[in-house]
Amino acid sequence: TTTVYTTANLNLRNGASMSASVATSVTRGTALTTTGRTTGIWTQVNYHGHNLWASSKYLTTTAKPTPTPTPTPRPRPTPKPTQTTTVYTT
Repeated sequence: TTTVYTTANLNLRNGASMSASVATSVTRGTALTTTGRTTGIWTQVNYHGHNLWASSKYLTTTAKPTPTPTPTPRPRPTPKPTQTTTVYTT
């Protein structure tokens, strides 16, 4: 058995074909355990104790990396208004 991760939101099916009924759906990045059975483009996985089928092209053995958080920008000091003086000549 191997741990695999989904690369997209994915339907897990009761059989190894597109016409098989959908048992459940999982979100991208979900960890699944393979059972060792494959049929070309389908891989059997165990999900919460149920052996279901997933399209192999949406599975990877590499976990999705944790994104680096974007730093919060520091507020810039508000510029202070400058006083202007108008001089009139007569």
